[in-house]
Amino acid sequence: MKLFKNLSIKNKIMLGIGLTFILSMFFLLGIVIYQFNDLSAENQSLIEKELLERKYDKYQTLVEKRAEILSKSYHLYLEEKAAEDKSVTESEIRNTISELNQSQTVSDMYYFIYDLEGETISLPPTPELEGTNRKNLEVEGRKLLKEMITVIKKNGGGRISYPYMNPITNEVETKYGYVKKIEGTEMFVGAGGYQSSYYNIVDQLLTEIYEIRNKTIYLLLISFIVIMVVIFLIIYDISRYINLNFKRLLSSFKRVEKGQLNYRLDIKSQDEFGSLAAGFNQMIGRIKKLTYNDPLTGLPNLNFLESQLVETLQKNEIKAENIYLFTLITENLTLVNSNYGYQKGNEILQELFQRLNKSLSEDTTIARKNDEFIFYLYRKLCFCRNVDNFVER
Repeated sequence: MKLFKNLSIKNKIMLGIGLTFILSMFFLLGIVIYQFNDLSAENQSLIEKELLERKYDKYQTLVEKRAEILSKSYHLYLEEKAAEDKSVTESEIRNTISELNQSQTVSDMYYFIYDLEGETISLPPTPELEGTNRKNLEVEGRKLLKEMITVIKKNGGGRISYPYMNPITNEVETKYGYVKKIEGTEMFVGAGGYQSSYYNIVDQLLTEIYEIRNKTIYLLLISFIVIMVVIFLIIYDISRYINLNFKRLLSSFKRVEKGQLNYRLDIKSQDEFGSLAAGFNQMIGRIKKLTYNDPLTGLPNLNFLESQLVETLQKNEIKAENIYLFTLITENLTLVNSNYGYQKGNEILQELFQRLNKSLSEDTTIARKNDEFIFYLYRKLCFCRNVDNFVER
């Protein structure tokens, strides 16, 4: 704090405004970064929900279509066998549906088929499990087949999510999917996808969001630096202007302190400094009048004479001229003051001053001291011969 007090006004202005601006910009930048991070977290949640919803819709559409195809194929198979007057065993039906399911696979997923008792009809990734009953299959404390069968019996199909081993990562992940009953049979078909399959998409989208965020922050930083430079130049120019005018004011007061009452502060701007300069000049004019003029008559006094004489002596050192000092005494002024009052006496003094001023040359300086008038003039050396004539005049 002590260091701040010792700084010049220019530096105080630059430091104050500069620090305020920098802190404001950092605060704004912090808010932007915070909002971006908050937006990213919110976007991640929204993206996950949206992708999961789309995954569910995708699996529902595919499974319902597969269930419809399998149902039609099942009935068509029965009709063909009936036309041939052949009986069909349950085992043949299941084998036919299993073969049909395996022949119509897709690249990124597979369809599984179970009956309502939990027996595996078709499981393309692990065909060795076909024919086994997995009703009591349990993963992380959940009976997976029982949950699916419950959904089928209750609604004929629906969305499901359950933990299952991902053969690619060899880790248990949440699997999202859809199951649907195959009409006319006691079987149902289902399909799904692992959580990691759409997390990759989420990560890609978030990466793009972070890139946009980083670019925005980078542009903000560049803008911040440019604005700082511009503001610094503006502040520097303003503070320099203020500091210069303050120095001129300080110099003016020092001149007045030394008695230079003829000095005038020349600031012609229309701002506060211009008004201050005008007020300063008026003040100096008032001080000069009070210092150099008699308060009763308004005539120049000895202070004025002394000031002018000092200035003349300084000039005379170069011009080598003589200075002649005269005293004019007014008589009976006390009698006038006693009989007619001081106002009348002052008027006589003023009239006498005016006559002297008219009769003497312009380079003569006149001042009043009580009942006397003192004046001086400077002439070349040869003027001394005419001094008597000048006095008589």
